[in-house]
Amino acid sequence: AWLKAQPGLMALSPAQQVPYVLTLVSAGGVAGFLSGLLGIGGGLIVTPIMALFSGMPQHAVVGTSMLAMIAPSSVSLYTH
Repeated sequence: AWLKAQPGLMALSPAQQVPYVLTLVSAGGVAGFLSGLLGIGGGLIVTPIMALFSGMPQHAVVGTSMLAMIAPSSVSLYTH
């Protein structure tokens, strides 16, 4: 229901997309840096930032964070 209610990033004008995309890319960069530096999971940082700045509802943010864990978890499972 949420996906149908949202216009989506591509429905925004390019000028409206820039701050949104920069915020999410910056959050990913900060999360990657801190997770490498401190040994913590990036989701600990990315999930609250997405909830605060993306305009997505909390359940969509958590689902997106969980979806992002599938690839690294699968590689780790295969490797070990």
